[in-house]
Amino acid sequence: MYAGPSTPNAPIILPICTICLRQHRHTMPVIQFPVRRTWDDKYNTHCKRINKAIHTRNSGITLCSLWQCECGCHEKHNHMHRCSGCGATTHGASKCPRAQNVTTTNTI
Repeated sequence: MYAGPSTPNAPIILPICTICLRQHRHTMPVIQFPVRRTWDDKYNTHCKRINKAIHTRNSGITLCSLWQCECGCHEKHNHMHRCSGCGATTHGASKCPRAQNVTTTNTI
């Protein structure tokens, strides 16, 4: 998982995990450890990883990975543009209300 810029005074903001919506690093890759609950244990995960792709748990639909990022995706495959955290079409995992709040780890 990318941890952000490596300059000493730059804040490090970790990306949100597209499966459990957790901000902090996992102890092992989600691909090897099937996460079934969100970071706060409030919800069942909406998706799972299969061969590095994001698939919905119930229907197996492949979701767009770029859509989950802060920058989003501009490709014309809207059927793949669903939040991997809750299934909404209005946002990706990085903007999901279920996601752990993004905070900086370096407060200088």
